[in-house]
Amino acid sequence: VAMQIENEYGSYGNDKAYMAFLKESLTNRGVDVLLFTSDGYSDNGLQGGTLLPDVLATVNFGSRPDEAFAKLKEYQPDKPLMCMDYWLGWFDHWGKPHHSRDPKDAAEVLGQMLASGASVNFYMFHGGTNFGFYNGANFLGKYEPTVTSYDYDALLSESGDITDKYIALREVLSRYTDIPEIALPPATPKKQYGEVRLMEYARLFDSLSRLSEPVRSAYPQTMEQLGQDYGYIMYTTRVAGPLSQMKLVIQDVRDRALVFLDGVYQGVIERNTHDIRPDVKDNDIVLDVPPEGATLDILVENQGRINYGYAMNDPKGITEGVRLGLQFLYNWTIHTLPLDDLTRLHFRETQEVEPFSPTFYRGTFRADEPGDTFLKLDGWTKGAAFVNGFNLGRYWEIGPQRTLYIPAPLLREGDNELVLFELHGTKNPVVTLQDFPELG
Repeated sequence: VAMQIENEYGSYGNDKAYMAFLKESLTNRGVDVLLFTSDGYSDNGLQGGTLLPDVLATVNFGSRPDEAFAKLKEYQPDKPLMCMDYWLGWFDHWGKPHHSRDPKDAAEVLGQMLASGASVNFYMFHGGTNFGFYNGANFLGKYEPTVTSYDYDALLSESGDITDKYIALREVLSRYTDIPEIALPPATPKKQYGEVRLMEYARLFDSLSRLSEPVRSAYPQTMEQLGQDYGYIMYTTRVAGPLSQMKLVIQDVRDRALVFLDGVYQGVIERNTHDIRPDVKDNDIVLDVPPEGATLDILVENQGRINYGYAMNDPKGITEGVRLGLQFLYNWTIHTLPLDDLTRLHFRETQEVEPFSPTFYRGTFRADEPGDTFLKLDGWTKGAAFVNGFNLGRYWEIGPQRTLYIPAPLLREGDNELVLFELHGTKNPVVTLQDFPELG
């Protein structure tokens, strides 16, 4: 039994008093097991994140074990070698390729570590899912949100199935220890429920009062200032006219804003636009306001909180203000939209839904025998999906992820409700429930 004091703290800081405080906080509360730290095998990581020589240091990596352990030995020559995070795959960011790793390569590196007498902890052993809005994001010079799936190309897939990588690493382990002869469990049954038509709708602009109590403020406030953690937030103000060709600027959008003037979609402003969508120009929305004035609505999506990098102080929403030209706009009405309860929405049968109007779409499907299934979202642009009130997570046409995982326990025998909150619209409100994932 062991307990970790900190994880990769050397990637962020070097406050030894802080580290010592954490250690003392554990021991003062009766923790009497082996304590350790874990860092990347760089000099600054092992200098900043450890409590050497009193506390065991371990390292994290996915390849080149000889190099990693040689660096660890420079700082800790007389203690066991341990890879605390052996990265067997990697996670994906929106708009970037899907990560995968050859099982043979992963097995070969494991064999090198075991041959050197080192101990190993697998990360990840079982792939997972960033359900709801709980995906993270990286920031190492640019903002990169993580996709909904955390399959990670791990030993066990997102749906818990044994992979070729599992078999390959199990064979390596069998050279160093006795593995009992047991039958490996079969893959969980996957179901194909076919097409689902979402023929009921509720426009967001018609639903604001059902989802949120408005807050009035002289200036835009962040989600955190209004007690909101995740989801979306709507900012509304009245702009006086006439104004011609006035550039709209948001200081500073966290993380993606849809702009509407008198309900008409004007465009999107994204944090790090050129890194995520090269076809979209950042902050280039130009507005014409008629003499009688116009209503300006800005819907901002929190695309995921930064959980790695040097910008983890990451408030969401509009963090400074909104300008037309050089002039800041005041007198805002704000609706927080965590979307944690959609039961108050009033759905109507689909007629012609305005393009580029954020809309909730609803349909039902039967599951006579509930099983794991995967929601395919061809023809949809960007949004979040809910099954029987449970938030499955985000989808986005830029990929790489093309399906969302629906575990069997989320389904009911008989009719099931499916709701999509689509930000931009779809030409054909149909989805498919298929029996295999598409992660890119």
